[in-house]
Amino acid sequence: MANWKLLLLLLVVGLLAMAGCSDDCDETDPVTPPTLPTLGYAGSAACAICHYDKHDMWKHSGHPYKLTKINGEAPTGDFPDPSAYFNAPIEPPAGTTWDDFSYTIGGFGWKMRWIKNDGFIYTPTEGLNQWNFENETFTNYHAGETKPYDCGACHTTGWVDSDDGDASNNQDGMEGFLGTFAEGGIGCEKCHGMGNQHVFEPNSYSMDIDDTSYFCGTCHTRGGDNGVTPAPEIIEASGGFIKHHEQYDEWYNSPHNVSYGPQCNTCHDPHASVKFDDGAPGDGVSVTTNCVSCHVTGSHANIAETTHGYGATCVDCHMPDASKSAIANNIHDGDVSTHLWTINTSVNGKVDMFTEDGTSVALTDGRGAITLDFACYGCHNDPDGVGGGGSEKTLQELHDRAATMHVLVETKMAVK
Repeated sequence: MANWKLLLLLLVVGLLAMAGCSDDCDETDPVTPPTLPTLGYAGSAACAICHYDKHDMWKHSGHPYKLTKINGEAPTGDFPDPSAYFNAPIEPPAGTTWDDFSYTIGGFGWKMRWIKNDGFIYTPTEGLNQWNFENETFTNYHAGETKPYDCGACHTTGWVDSDDGDASNNQDGMEGFLGTFAEGGIGCEKCHGMGNQHVFEPNSYSMDIDDTSYFCGTCHTRGGDNGVTPAPEIIEASGGFIKHHEQYDEWYNSPHNVSYGPQCNTCHDPHASVKFDDGAPGDGVSVTTNCVSCHVTGSHANIAETTHGYGATCVDCHMPDASKSAIANNIHDGDVSTHLWTINTSVNGKVDMFTEDGTSVALTDGRGAITLDFACYGCHNDPDGVGGGGSEKTLQELHDRAATMHVLVETKMAVK
């Protein structure tokens, strides 16, 4: 009898369970996983969700501001503090308004140019079109020429050339804008590759990182075909200065380009600002890697104990502003640090630094060198009074002093 009651109870429970189950309770119906997106660009803002610190450094560097869409109004809110435009906001060239333009080129550190609403760079025959933040003046850039914008390979992320005569294939349908892009400026994915699959599933889809100097050289170059030629055998020059964005060309033709030599990222954090290293987040020039990290022995390490120990640093002499991006301060001082490092102590000065026609740096056995007028007149004055305001020195005097530059003070005193 007891067994009969137990069986009846189990039957009732089973019927109740079946009655409470609807047609939607099919246990064989699987949950469909989200579909992996086709590889494409996610945008730098997506990277910030997980990589906030790196994104914040990048936002305060010059990379995002190579090309800025302005929407007919001053781009004041687009530039970070510190930056050249943020610290000294300017108006567009005389006779124009912000409504005349679609994009600005640069503005973070050295200079700013403007792109018209038809996609061509603003290059009037009369009137000035390049603002130089260094000395707060307008100068001319290719005045009177028709200059389409075709610089996106190094100024944007996801650039695709469209020089086919069909403006509908250009960014914003502008005739003079010969390409399209995914993001204005150098975004995260310019260096790390398309990232939407990584954003979709970070643990399954990693990002490739190429941290070689050669990769940096795809943009920081003039020698070769946009950096794809691995051996730039020329460092272009003009007007007595190295042209800008040739850091790779200089490094390649310097003593640092040797087996196990320092790469760009040995000294630089590519996410951080170099121009405003003192105020922006991070360290554009690494504080853990400096000259004496490698030059730990011998005369190279003794500069602090010589008469130049009162304030001159290694880079003051070995990385002077021998390059020019916007405008030179004087004949000895451009506005971009060179990456040649070697100093030629010739008494002839920059005559021996450049080729006879002045169009490139003179190379000896694949090596270029900085001359004494660049290395020393950033602090000293030449006999004409041009320089850094320090004591006057002739090139002969600088040559004589350079011979013992890294010799210990104690050693020199002992010799006397």
